[in-house]
Amino acid sequence: MKFESHSEAESARLAWNHLYLFNKPMRVLHMQSKEALEIQMKRPSNLMVKQLPHEMKGEQLDKLFGVYGRIVSSKVGTDLEGNSLQYGYLQYETEEMASACLAAHQHSPTTYLGSPLEVSLFQANNVKEYQTNNLYVKGFPKDMSQEQLEK
Repeated sequence: MKFESHSEAESARLAWNHLYLFNKPMRVLHMQSKEALEIQMKRPSNLMVKQLPHEMKGEQLDKLFGVYGRIVSSKVGTDLEGNSLQYGYLQYETEEMASACLAAHQHSPTTYLGSPLEVSLFQANNVKEYQTNNLYVKGFPKDMSQEQLEK
């Protein structure tokens, strides 16, 4: 989807991210080139959270960890039926925000719904340095028509 400005795209991202479509949470991100994604994934602003409670949803993950800075992307790992696999990913806007989160959890680990959470730096081999007005929305059924999408 294309918006007139970055602020409009960001407002839409915040409003639509984690909403359920056909019983699956949508993940709404700013559209990026493959090269930009590869650079971003190598930066230490990406964290992994383990030992999440089965009940944890993406919006709860954002709320719990948003106190350390702006989260640009998050995801709770799920199986094909949508059940939590008890881990998630966070991508902060800056390395400093991710570092603040890591430091806080090293000094005083968070417990959520009775589960002590493990927070660590995400290590990846591959994948926002620029602003874009486009969003990438995934998780739509393959047989969904343009007309259904526009509703």
